[in-house]
Amino acid sequence: MRDYKRFGLLELFKSRVSGFVDSLEVFKEELPDRKESFKQTALAELYKVDTTNAHDALGDVKMLASIVDAAGVTKSQILHKAKTVTCLIRKELDLANAKVARAELQVSY
Repeated sequence: MRDYKRFGLLELFKSRVSGFVDSLEVFKEELPDRKESFKQTALAELYKVDTTNAHDALGDVKMLASIVDAAGVTKSQILHKAKTVTCLIRKELDLANAKVARAELQVSY
């Protein structure tokens, strides 16, 4: 987000993207007892999804969609983990403010 803001592209980005979902969070909730890797290719193997185009942007998107379908992950589960762009901007701002506050505390001692 910081770079979008720095290059004056944040408003354009916000007009095109409403939010994000971290599939890792979704699958950690879906598979709470899993000890093995949550890498996309590992999940593809678990759910018998083709990995031929792994590490290709479009191939990865299609593979993730297939994994989600094969795992039976619902739209509700995905939306539960979704974060809006505004939420991410606030989080980034909160982290920056916390960093400044810690620095000010160190200076005052």
